[in-house]
Amino acid sequence: MQQVTINNEVYEIPVSWSELNYWQAVQCLKLVDDKGKQLSLLAKMPMQLIDAMPDISIQQLFSLISFTENLEVFESIEVLEEYKSFDFGTIEYGKAEKIRQIMAKDISGFEVSAEAIKLLYGKDINEMPFTEVIGTANFFLSKLIVSTIVSPGLAKMNQVLSNDKLELKDSLNLGALQRMLNLQEAEH
Repeated sequence: MQQVTINNEVYEIPVSWSELNYWQAVQCLKLVDDKGKQLSLLAKMPMQLIDAMPDISIQQLFSLISFTENLEVFESIEVLEEYKSFDFGTIEYGKAEKIRQIMAKDISGFEVSAEAIKLLYGKDINEMPFTEVIGTANFFLSKLIVSTIVSPGLAKMNQVLSNDKLELKDSLNLGALQRMLNLQEAEH
C-alpha cells in the first residue's frame, strides 16, 4: 500500500492485485474503463476530490493503480485445496436451481462464483485475498456452468427411470451423461 496525504487526509492506495480482497478486485474489473472510479474505490477517496485534482496529481495517483491494466491475474487456475474435491455432480436440485437464478442475475461471472461458493460451502470469499481465491472462483464458474445444466437433468432422469422403467435407449443416454460428469471430475 502506498500512503498519500491530500488536504490533511491520509489515503492508502493499493499498488498490486495481491493487496486487494476478492470483492475489491471484481469491482475494480467492472470499472476497468474509468480510472477515476477505480481510484475512488481502491483508496476510499471521494470522487469530488479526484475530480478537483490537477492533471499532474491525478496522473501520479493513476500510475499507482496501473496494475489494474494487467488482467492476466484473472486467468488463474490455482484452486485452493479445500475446494478441489468438490463433487459438482452431487449438487442438489434445489441448490442447482438457486445457482441458475444467481447466473441469471445481471452480475459478472466472478460475482456468480462468489455467491455459488457461499451457497455451496457457506464461505464468503469476498473478503479473502484476491490472488489466493481467483483460481478457485474460475474453477467454480467453469464447472458450475456445466453441472447446473447437466446434474438436474440426471437427477430427473434417474427419478423417471426408477418410476417408469424407461426403454434401454433412455438409460444409455443417462449413462452417457453420467460418464461425462465422471470425466469432468477426473480432470481435477
